[in-house]
Amino acid sequence: MLKWYEETGDNEDIVISSRVRLARNLSKYPFPVRLSKAQAKGLLEELKAKLAGLGGEDERSYHFLSMDSISDTDKVALTERHLVSETLITKQGPAAAMVSEDESVSILLNEEDHLRIQAFAGGMNLDKAWKLADKLDDEINKSFSYAYHEKLGYLTSFPTNVGTGLRVSFMLHLPAIAGTKRLAGIASDIGRFGVTIRGSEAGNLYQIYNQKTLGQTEQEIMQNLTTIAYQIIKQERKLRKKITQENPIGIEDTVFRSYGVLKYCKTLAIEEGMNLLSDIQFGLSGGLLKLDGQEKKSVYPLMMGIQPAHLQRLAGKPLDNVKRDRCRADYIREHLPELII
Repeated sequence: MLKWYEETGDNEDIVISSRVRLARNLSKYPFPVRLSKAQAKGLLEELKAKLAGLGGEDERSYHFLSMDSISDTDKVALTERHLVSETLITKQGPAAAMVSEDESVSILLNEEDHLRIQAFAGGMNLDKAWKLADKLDDEINKSFSYAYHEKLGYLTSFPTNVGTGLRVSFMLHLPAIAGTKRLAGIASDIGRFGVTIRGSEAGNLYQIYNQKTLGQTEQEIMQNLTTIAYQIIKQERKLRKKITQENPIGIEDTVFRSYGVLKYCKTLAIEEGMNLLSDIQFGLSGGLLKLDGQEKKSVYPLMMGIQPAHLQRLAGKPLDNVKRDRCRADYIREHLPELII
């Protein structure tokens, strides 16, 4: 079974992934911040027992991961794949996650809320992620009564999540917008509609997500974010076309140079690796280069593979910065497909 980030999705030239997250609390327990250690332990035991049959409902295999029984490296690797949060892996006291074999689902247990149900889909496919999360939510609700208010909706630890408890997001690859310094203007524009953008210059990956969960239905929240995403996609494509037309030789040279560095370098820092892979993604999406066997035009799996904790897990031993950079270059050379001239 493919991982979600290996799947093909709509608008994959720009949209890396779609995510849906539902925050829920059980009515019989205090919120996590008020749980005693004994109560937190009892909560996890009850959740583990009653959620054990989830795999039979959606034909997925799930792993229960207690945060106090896995290594620090494994914890960080889970955050690098966006399956758990920094809050969960650093939490004092009992906490866990249930992660599906294909990593399209992760359920955070006793993080900031009792349950945070996350579902992922490759490309622009909120509907797929929503159906998966909604189905799991219904199944869990059969075993547990949620904390719910008739007027306010689902009750959560943070007021910003009260209502639907729904956070939806897209992960976008925006090299043209970032390169032309237009992110600040976009952030200001979409903020008026209750949407935020955040990310990192390394790799030009940015996440847009809703801030408001109260006063809108789930469908309205998803439609609002999708509409805004399409506007950003339109701007990114327009800018990509413009900069390619203005400097076709320069852009092509950048893309091919980036491939050459990745294919033959002996040491590679994480930021440089992410930026070079971003150039390759730009070239693949624009048809400037072709890679052998690359049916899906995405290097996002490679971006995940070169993260620090992933490399350390692969090596099976602690790595200092120098050794990690060497392993990163080795990993890229081994996994980057051959160029089709």
